[in-house]
Amino acid sequence: MHLLCRISSRTEGYYIYYTINRERTVAFRENFQRMDASLMANGNREGV
Repeated sequence: MHLLCRISSRTEGYYIYYTINRERTVAFRENFQRMDASLMANGNREGV
C-alpha cells in the first residue's frame, strides 16, 4: 500500500512537472517565433 502511494505521487509529480514544462515550452516557442519574425523582417529590410 505504501509503495503504491509513493508510485502514484511520483507519477503525479512527473505529470505536474510535464504540464508546467509544456506551458513554458509553448510560451517560449511563441516568443521565439515572434523574435524570429522580427529578425526576418529586419533582415529583409537590410537586404533590400
